[in-house]
Amino acid sequence: MIASSALALLVGQLPLPAAAPCPPPTGTGRVTTCILRSPEPRPLGSFGTRTLVLSFDGDAYPDLAVSEPAPQAPGLAGRVWVFRGPTFDEALLLVPPLSQAEDRFGTSLAAADLDGDGRDELVVGVPHHDAGPFEKDVGYVSIWSFQAGGPTEWMQLHPGIPQAGGRFGTAVAVGDVVGAARVDVAVGTPFRRVTGTTLDAGTVSVFAFHPGPVVTETTWENPKPSSDHGEFGNRLAVTDWNGDGSDDLVVAAIFNDVGAVPHAGQVFVLGHVPEGAPASILARLDNPYAGGEGAGPACVSERYGMTLDAGDLDGDGFGEVLVGANRDDHQGVCEAGRASLFSGAHAGGPVPATLPFVHPAPAPFDLMAYRVELADVVGGPELDVVVGSAAANQPQIALVWDGAAVLGPGGFPAATPLPVHGFEALHGHGPHSSGDLSSGDLDRSGRDELILGDYDAPLGPHLRVGRVLITWWP
Repeated sequence: MIASSALALLVGQLPLPAAAPCPPPTGTGRVTTCILRSPEPRPLGSFGTRTLVLSFDGDAYPDLAVSEPAPQAPGLAGRVWVFRGPTFDEALLLVPPLSQAEDRFGTSLAAADLDGDGRDELVVGVPHHDAGPFEKDVGYVSIWSFQAGGPTEWMQLHPGIPQAGGRFGTAVAVGDVVGAARVDVAVGTPFRRVTGTTLDAGTVSVFAFHPGPVVTETTWENPKPSSDHGEFGNRLAVTDWNGDGSDDLVVAAIFNDVGAVPHAGQVFVLGHVPEGAPASILARLDNPYAGGEGAGPACVSERYGMTLDAGDLDGDGFGEVLVGANRDDHQGVCEAGRASLFSGAHAGGPVPATLPFVHPAPAPFDLMAYRVELADVVGGPELDVVVGSAAANQPQIALVWDGAAVLGPGGFPAATPLPVHGFEALHGHGPHSSGDLSSGDLDRSGRDELILGDYDAPLGPHLRVGRVLITWWP
């Protein structure tokens, strides 16, 4: 572990700037922010690619995991840091025993108490791990626990049928998805070949944990296997979509065809089933704006499902799913971006099937909905809608819509209300200031803090070093 007093150390000739206090002073009446940087900053490290709030060390304070997978750094292996609450000035370093150059350890993160000890295990996707000289990018999942005062790799998950280029571990999620009432681990392999074809349409595997521990695998293929490179399993989330008390798995297929529109994107909600059973599709959330792309070579891909989140926004027992399409065109604006909210309680009937969230003044290449999040930022019983941009022609911003205004007992309103908050990217940000969005109640105030992974922020002359911003809202 590395304490803040040691953080002035130089690694790769990169000096670490003084950190803002975490948490920042209270009572300011405005949004306040602290910045975390890698304790050992590396050029092209991409610190902040994924962030996650969890209870890793089991004390009374939430911790914050931050990945540094170095996806564009030749020869570098990925790593993950866990910053210990409440001050986040001490970090635990996670480097797996199977660490190898360019493995992208930390591409995906999830957490849950898998062994029943009261502490969360940290689930880390490693999609570019090579299983052998001729088995490139097979991938695996590394699961970590806090034992004997420090982090240790508790278990590895490997695909039952490994495939070169499948990228097992691109996405991970946790929840009671199959079998008895316990937490399972779902893993996306978006480039895996589907049975009986030569098409890399993608699969999802759900691993159920039994005493021992004994782990069993249930695998589901892209429901639309004709979509070559559909990337089913590229993003995952969990919620109780139909209100039956069991978790359902939300799976994005970013480039699935929708009708006659190629690569428009789909999201599937797969219901809870027994282990080994076929997938049960509760809902197919097709891109509601498929085929609306503008003219020109840059306006051709919507990226629907490149980001998503799920949860019970209004507390009625039915889940909601928020899907980002950061390259969607609307109002004639190329690549403006749009998020779409769906509700399990209002999937049919007279109310609108979805509610769109866009920038109030869209500009070309806003890439709105580069990341999305459901979080209690405003306060109150509802979750709020957070949509971040990676704008090229106006300030990058994360906008917040009050959950109380976007979904009520009667469903969605006729029109999307205006956002109530906006967090503009701080000076020194990279091209993707909202490169990751997550949330959690870090200070135990009853409201969530918003966490932004600015993974390609520079540090001096060095590119894509990365940083993480934690925002406290008034």
